[in-house]
Amino acid sequence: MPLDIIAKIAQYFSTTTDYLLGLADDPAPPYPVSTAERELLEQFRTLNKEQKELIAQNVDLMRRQNQR
Repeated sequence: MPLDIIAKIAQYFSTTTDYLLGLADDPAPPYPVSTAERELLEQFRTLNKEQKELIAQNVDLMRRQNQR
């Protein structure tokens, strides 16, 4: 099957071509990540376990504050 047809089918069903071809288990397309988010993730990955836990606690606190 031509690749452009596979791409159109994936777009129609809001999935990925990898899922249609059996290369991925999750039919959901990847969540779009901005450059700033990608850079933040790269920096986060350099932290040790305790630092990551502290960041997670801070994010949870800010999320709860935003829900008020």
